[in-house]
Amino acid sequence: MRKILLILVVCLCFCSCAEKGKMTKEQAVSSEVLQEQQAEVFESVTKDFDRNGTEETFQLRWEGKMLKLWFVGDGGEIPLVQEENFVEYGPVQQNLRVYELSDGAFCVVGESDTARSVVYTVCDGVPVKQEIGKVSDFSQQEDGSFVGMASALDVGYSVAEQKTVWGGRTIKPYWFYWDGTQFAEYSAQKLGWEQLADFDGLQKQVEQRLAQWNQQQFPQGFVQIDGEEIPAHWKVCDIWLRENGIININYGYDYLSSNGNGGGGRRYDTFQIE
Repeated sequence: MRKILLILVVCLCFCSCAEKGKMTKEQAVSSEVLQEQQAEVFESVTKDFDRNGTEETFQLRWEGKMLKLWFVGDGGEIPLVQEENFVEYGPVQQNLRVYELSDGAFCVVGESDTARSVVYTVCDGVPVKQEIGKVSDFSQQEDGSFVGMASALDVGYSVAEQKTVWGGRTIKPYWFYWDGTQFAEYSAQKLGWEQLADFDGLQKQVEQRLAQWNQQQFPQGFVQIDGEEIPAHWKVCDIWLRENGIININYGYDYLSSNGNGGGGRRYDTFQIE
């Protein structure tokens, strides 16, 4: 039946068939373009991000040698944060991470080559970029909260010895929660040294760490610079108790001669209250 019908159409509608042949070529071209576009997609995630009954898609696409973030929704395809290039954070289908928020909606997270996380939610079918500061490795914890890591360059330099005593990047965590419209950082209360006694064994742990660092770095308790003996030791700078039961302790040391030569360093500890 299909062959007979096809011949009948060809015989009776020769002119129309020519037009149909033209449409077929256009369709073939469109198909090739679609295949090329799909080949550029490195990774994609599809979900009803804002729970409005319609699914949206976030995609990482290769544009030359650069990975760019795109949004595909009812309004078409939209390029996002084009000033950012994205990195291959892990295996395929893990470079765009999706997390469920406290209100049942979802967010998507990718990693920029500027060493920071880029986070998007969707509101009424429109992508919304969330501001979380310059943190990377943004991820969800078991309790539903979120943590991001901030990296800072820290170096301890001995002027007298003309060498770096220690150096590297210190990673400091920041905790966030979803308040229904945006990510907010947990507020913190500043504590004094005496208040650490309220937390069983914490003062002793901190004292042991300070003693170890000072023995390794300042065994004499001072450094010699410009003919001077300048006291130098690690000490507690700040103690913060966060709403989510996290205690952050910031340590540091600084020394300076009368000629303006000196050094300094910073470290951080994180404790979870059980």
